[in-house]
Amino acid sequence: EHLDEANRDMYVYNIGLSAQGQDLPMAVFTKTDLSGAKTLEEVAELLNGNGKLTIHYQGQMHGNEPAGGEAALNTIARMDSDWGNNLLNTTNILIVPRVNPDGAKDYTRDNAKHVDLNRDMVLERTEEVAAIHLICNLFEPDVNLDGHEYNWSPEYATSKHVALQVSNGINGNYSEEFIAINEELSRNHYDTFYGYGLQPGYYSNKANSYSASTNSGYHSTRGAMHILMESRGIGGGNYTMTRRVVSHLIMAES
Repeated sequence: EHLDEANRDMYVYNIGLSAQGQDLPMAVFTKTDLSGAKTLEEVAELLNGNGKLTIHYQGQMHGNEPAGGEAALNTIARMDSDWGNNLLNTTNILIVPRVNPDGAKDYTRDNAKHVDLNRDMVLERTEEVAAIHLICNLFEPDVNLDGHEYNWSPEYATSKHVALQVSNGINGNYSEEFIAINEELSRNHYDTFYGYGLQPGYYSNKANSYSASTNSGYHSTRGAMHILMESRGIGGGNYTMTRRVVSHLIMAES
């Protein structure tokens, strides 16, 4: 709310409630005047009619993967800058910083109904996934970014120096050209990472990328390009938290 007051191009809407009744806020960034839009349907009509690319960025589907949520919040703050202002000349930005507030509160992977939201995208057994479906149905985003974390434990030692692993959603109906563009988008951050002395990597998990029950697979079925961001931190608490958050930020900006 404080950031909303400071940024003339930012609007905050609630897209639903979590299983425990917590708000699910979404920050909307656009050059289109939304001051008279009171409902999400009104917002969607205005954004869908302005001819710009729509990017949907969400974080913390899993409550024990905090860097994704913190990075999304930091991206909201970064939008009040020349970088953000220039970005809005060609895009609309939707950011849901914390998809799973109940899991975040209890530091658990699942939501309060003990359902893994990132395996519920088809069945829609949860209020949180229903809210994400609402965004997809109303705004039909062209690009989806999803902030996650992978296991920090010693058996992942081979990737412990990788600051961020990234992959894209895959769908058998995509054209080869579309897949190539999405893969290029997934590697856009490499040079920037090297410039900061950070190691980028590719998150290879085809089972999750193809499955429409996951966020990656679901957005692919909707015809959106998808970027999955994975830093090393599940259950790791504050373990290298700064590097994890900054890595997500660099990728989102790239």
